[in-house]
Amino acid sequence: MSHPAPPLHRHTEDRAADTLQTMDCCTPTYAGRHWPRVAAVAVLLIGIGLTGLGVHHELAAAHSADQHRFNRLSENLRSELTRRVMVYDYGLQGARSLYPASQSVERHEFRAMVESRDLANNFPGALGIGFIRRVEDDEQAIASFLEQTRSEGAPEFEITVPQGAGPMPGSVMDDRFIIEFIEPIANNRPAQGLDIGSHPVRREAAERATLTGLGSITGRLDLVQDDQQFAGFLYLLPVYAKGMPSSTADERIAATVGWVYMPIIAPPVLAGAAQAANHEISFEVYDGDQTLAENQIYNDNHANADTDVAPAAFSQEANPRLYIEKPLDIGGRTWTVTIHATESFKSASRATAWLVGLSGGLLSLILGLLMFSQGSATRRAFGLAEGMTRDLRRYAHAADAATRAKSAFLANMSHEIRTPMTAILGYADLLCDDPDAHRSHSKRLEYIGTIKRNGNHLLSIINDILDISKIEAGKLSVETIDTDPEALIHDVVSLMAVKADMKGLTITTRFETEIPKTIQSDPVRLRQILVNLVGNAIKFTHQGGVTLTIGFDAEKQVLTCAIADTGIGMTPNQIDRLFGAFEQADPSTTRVYGGSGLGLQISRRLAGILGGEISVTSEPGVGSVFTVSVLTNNYVGVETLPAKSPVVLRETVGNEPYPPTSNQPLRGLRILFAEDGEDNQRLIGFHLKKAGATVTLVENGRLAVQALSVDGTLEGPIASNPPFDLMLTDMQMPEMDGYTAVRLLRKKGANLPIVALTAHAMSSDADLCLEAGCDDYASKPIDRARLIEICADAVSRGSSHGAAA
Repeated sequence: MSHPAPPLHRHTEDRAADTLQTMDCCTPTYAGRHWPRVAAVAVLLIGIGLTGLGVHHELAAAHSADQHRFNRLSENLRSELTRRVMVYDYGLQGARSLYPASQSVERHEFRAMVESRDLANNFPGALGIGFIRRVEDDEQAIASFLEQTRSEGAPEFEITVPQGAGPMPGSVMDDRFIIEFIEPIANNRPAQGLDIGSHPVRREAAERATLTGLGSITGRLDLVQDDQQFAGFLYLLPVYAKGMPSSTADERIAATVGWVYMPIIAPPVLAGAAQAANHEISFEVYDGDQTLAENQIYNDNHANADTDVAPAAFSQEANPRLYIEKPLDIGGRTWTVTIHATESFKSASRATAWLVGLSGGLLSLILGLLMFSQGSATRRAFGLAEGMTRDLRRYAHAADAATRAKSAFLANMSHEIRTPMTAILGYADLLCDDPDAHRSHSKRLEYIGTIKRNGNHLLSIINDILDISKIEAGKLSVETIDTDPEALIHDVVSLMAVKADMKGLTITTRFETEIPKTIQSDPVRLRQILVNLVGNAIKFTHQGGVTLTIGFDAEKQVLTCAIADTGIGMTPNQIDRLFGAFEQADPSTTRVYGGSGLGLQISRRLAGILGGEISVTSEPGVGSVFTVSVLTNNYVGVETLPAKSPVVLRETVGNEPYPPTSNQPLRGLRILFAEDGEDNQRLIGFHLKKAGATVTLVENGRLAVQALSVDGTLEGPIASNPPFDLMLTDMQMPEMDGYTAVRLLRKKGANLPIVALTAHAMSSDADLCLEAGCDDYASKPIDRARLIEICADAVSRGSSHGAAA
């Protein structure tokens, strides 16, 4: 017969009792009771002593390493400064190569050369590239120079003298040095025509460049085109006459026709030079051999003022070992660079000593505490593991729920998209195959109306998806403009009355308070919210109607609109789920009523953006009330409209698919239409021709460019009097797309209006079309009336893109 095992706590109690008995029998001495503490203190003292010796040794080594590392970082910095400035010398050599290759460099050639350089990225701090012409100091020569320059594209060209102009003792050239070209001209206009030869600092650098044949830097300058007045300088490279000798200084003086140069502001050139040293050193650069404030070109301390780096932890007086002043010969001129260590250098150089001290002390302490903390550490580890397990289970449940929600949404969206697509494709087949559709006008209109209705439904689903994506990304923009609330409510009710009438429902509006005649809001987004809520109410109501109650709180400046229906209603649990993304009150609702589940989520987010909210009350079988509120802003002093009695509205709608048109707004226009899709060729071509236009169709951008060229080739010039009044082009085509074609046409000088046509629906796509050179933009699917209006407006305005310069 087996006996039950004794409880665990009984074993523990027995063991504890045994331990107590043992301790009573063998009571330790005082030293025995306290030896762990004595041993811990001894270990701690020995560890601290050894740690002190290690710290002392490391500090001595750190002093020596500091000096070596500081010298190395300083030399690296000076090399980096030299490398950065020499980049501009290479750029000037490239610019100078334009002159031997051309008999006479004209203004447009010089501009094209500068535009081919990426100044901002390749030459930071360079405000442009220019050419300084050497002109004989003679009235006739100067007049001839002015006449020629003005006739070659610079009619406003004038010769000016910079501030600080004065005598030039020791000058080796008697001519005037005038800035003939400087590009980009928009930012450098004050420098055009400047006679740098009348200014001692500028002239000295130009003559030094001529005498040495090398790039030369001026002294510190305030550049005339720099409105922020940064410390600046000119970098000049001589240009010699083609075929003339330039081996000696005299030959170079005789051969010099001018100088290519860059006006440069110092901060972008020198900023960040100390980054390779992790800001362990800081520096200043001075023009000349004296470190005077008026000679300072750049101060790295100011550049790092917003960082956590203390910019001048070691001064020359505080630590002369970690401070140097050294000359830097660059561009034929001497700069003085002062370099000193920062607080980061100090902390880095002492890091090992601190590590030895901290590690030694901690190690001694840890050895004493290790056994005492082992038990609690084990318990904490078990507790942490259990907590992590619970968290993992919770995260797994959340991920599983998100996956199910995503799968349900994708299945729902597949259904929502395929349903109208089925109707569109099916009724399109009926139009082709049903003989009754050809004999019966009403039958044909019925099929067309069905296709158009389902197309609009599909477009609304796509718009909902785009809206929720923009909201989630924080990129949905709203505007605040004058809005007529009464007209907006009437517009919404009139629009939704069509759906209400089809179900035999009424729509009633009631203004229960005075409302302002004008509010400040976004009418498009407010209308979207109300259309969504009223449409929802109609969808879930089978009999009775929908009532809109409008009120206004003048004290809080809040406009409210309550949408009450007599529909199926909701339970509290369903209301809690109502505003989730991609959800409806109940999953079965989707199967019965359809819908993407995005509308209420979008509406609530939009109401929040407009400064309000949406609340809901409901009772199953009785109906629901959705109340939306928005801020009106700047209501004070606005005229109000009185409260009004309820107005019941029912409208009927016919099924006429197209509004009748009696005019031809595009009559006489010659349109070049580039489109590769056959269906869109027929459809859009039909609309354009019906509006009175003459349409010439091409299948890609290459054929469009050829159709506008004089000789019918891709390389040929554009006809000055083009055979078309407007170009309408798809942007995604084979061989050559619309973007490439439009850019090429604008570059060749085409100035006819161009309208882009694309299936992309994001605002960034419209920006891409306009940046390529288009005058306007129309998106697919095509709104016939809107397309014709855009084409007519584009022709009446003319192109905003003139011929290429």
